[in-house]
Amino acid sequence: MAPAVVVNDLGSTTTGEGTDAGPAQQVVDEIRAAGGKAVASTDSVATWESANRIIKTAVEAFGRIDIVVNNAGILRDKSFAKMEPEDFAKVVGVHLTGTFNCCKAVWEGMRERNYGRIVLTTSSSGLFGNFGQANYAAAKLGIVGLSKSIALDMSRSQLEPGKTMTALFMGLSQLFDAVILDHRVGEQLAAHRRRCRRRRCCLHGRSR
Repeated sequence: MAPAVVVNDLGSTTTGEGTDAGPAQQVVDEIRAAGGKAVASTDSVATWESANRIIKTAVEAFGRIDIVVNNAGILRDKSFAKMEPEDFAKVVGVHLTGTFNCCKAVWEGMRERNYGRIVLTTSSSGLFGNFGQANYAAAKLGIVGLSKSIALDMSRSQLEPGKTMTALFMGLSQLFDAVILDHRVGEQLAAHRRRCRRRRCCLHGRSR
């Protein structure tokens, strides 16, 4: 069976300004050229109404939704001193609220069919923090809590939430749950960073 996909992309800038239907349609054309089925959506995940339109587009085009991949995001990187409330709200609105909106909008349909897969994407910035990314880090760690809570709500059904974490260096994904649950966070992070520094030095032919 050929894959059927709703490609959702506002076509905005990385900071969330403007819209352009071109990027989503380009991906749709590539999927169709490869033998798949696809339709484009330029609705935003950041509001409940528009997130529901994305889900409605999928159901009207293909009859049901089996998998939701929550990967929408923008960046408004600034030092905390220079970050405006709007910068914080916009990033959290797309990453965290957008993830909630799409998961909630598809929830009833998946539960009625007792089948569905939900993929949430987070980042190492949410665990370790990153300069100029207070908004992004807060949103990404919030997604971790959301994912764990959704998983508990799904525990009585066959629905399976998934977590995908982008790691900037080796071993982060294995540390993720352990670091959150272990009170010795500082010690673990310090030891891991020392190992990573040693590994980078070895890779570049240096020693310390």
